[in-house]
Amino acid sequence: MSRYYAATDPPDPAAESTPPDNPGFGTRPGHGSGENVPMDDVIAIEVRLANGDPRYFLTWGRIQDSVDTGPVCELVLHASSSVSLGADPISARICSTLREAAQSPNAPYFYECFLTFCHKPIPYGEGYQAWRTATDLAMRAGKDICYCGTPGSAWAPASAWV
Repeated sequence: MSRYYAATDPPDPAAESTPPDNPGFGTRPGHGSGENVPMDDVIAIEVRLANGDPRYFLTWGRIQDSVDTGPVCELVLHASSSVSLGADPISARICSTLREAAQSPNAPYFYECFLTFCHKPIPYGEGYQAWRTATDLAMRAGKDICYCGTPGSAWAPASAWV
């Protein structure tokens, strides 16, 4: 699941697979009766820069595809070019956990970004599919993708959202 996607290479769905013991899947209380659903509501994406430095973004997970990480990586990679990263973005990958970004000195505003997602409830049941469709459209328009900041930068809430 941690395959890098280069800006010039389209994702290869055959290269991705979800192992049966993937800890990203489990049973969410109150959602069906024991039904397995994705637990990756909010995900971290590492964007690798031309100079080798990483930058981190948070966004909604499992929106474009419930298994293939390529579409969300491509969306974030494309959106990352609209913020000042310190170098050109060249690849993106989904982090295996949020902790990877949270503990990185290259994501100084991880918690500020995370809290913005925590304040946006995800509807379950009847409203979920409409929310997922609207969220997908917003992400494709560059919304709901939060940049965790450049090391040493001053916080500017308006510029945190891509």
